[in-house]
Amino acid sequence: MNQSRLFYDAQCPLCSREIEALRRRLQRPLELVNIHDLEPQEGVPDSETLMRVLHYQSAEGGWQLGLDATVSAWRHTRYGVLFGWLRWPLVRPVADRVYRRWAEKRYCRNYACRVGDP
Repeated sequence: MNQSRLFYDAQCPLCSREIEALRRRLQRPLELVNIHDLEPQEGVPDSETLMRVLHYQSAEGGWQLGLDATVSAWRHTRYGVLFGWLRWPLVRPVADRVYRRWAEKRYCRNYACRVGDP
């Protein structure tokens, strides 16, 4: 792989808006991958896993999830520094908890799971 990739749900209106905002501001290469168009690939989680939280794969092959993925993706723009506070030690646990809860509700609302499903 020669560039980083961000996997997103193009059927989620909020996700799509953020991706469009990100796309317009990119200053470094970042492949934006619609999960719904993705063919199975070696080393890439299945679409069900990708749907649950945002996934970012670095050009070197490492993975980041959730807010770590968001922060890494926005670092491909000049606005990336504005997202760094989400990873500060005192903010990180709260921000991650809020993100996980939002992701769970988004997934369940859009894909009809029951809260508490894996």
